[in-house]
Amino acid sequence: VGNSGTIFYVPGGANKVVTFEGLTITRWYVYSYMVHSEAPSIVMKNVRCFQGGVGLYLRNGADATIEDCTWILMGSWDNGDDWNAIRGFEAGTNVTIRRSSFQGLRAYYGSVARTTTDGSVVVEDSSFVNCQSRYRGGCIFAEGNAPVSMSRVTMSDCRNTNEETGGVVWTSSGA
Repeated sequence: VGNSGTIFYVPGGANKVVTFEGLTITRWYVYSYMVHSEAPSIVMKNVRCFQGGVGLYLRNGADATIEDCTWILMGSWDNGDDWNAIRGFEAGTNVTIRRSSFQGLRAYYGSVARTTTDGSVVVEDSSFVNCQSRYRGGCIFAEGNAPVSMSRVTMSDCRNTNEETGGVVWTSSGA
């Protein structure tokens, strides 16, 4: 894709759902977004992403469902804290991950997913390999009262690199 800005910009209201299915996206600029949603919910099915910046940047309570996906070498911890693979920026973003694999992801906080107040993170039947954050939540960072639920998840060599709390998952709600 090259050194560009946002690849897919999704405007509209919260009543819209946009589905991406069967895509392979490679090498987009590390400080740009693959998908930037202003409110619509995003569904990704069988999407393979390699070497890029943010996968999903979700605004205004947009939700995301990631199913049967493989994401490798995404994100950055070199330029601030917004470069997670999945970033729920404002209150109310719910992230659901099923049957997916994440490898070699990087971020300041929560290399795979970050959400905030009134949102949630649910992970089922998935794997995290060598996913790291610079600070809290090597894989998942959930602020405010955002709960985290994980079942049948394999994690290998995931951590934060500064010996802070939440080596793999950090939540302020008590999970």
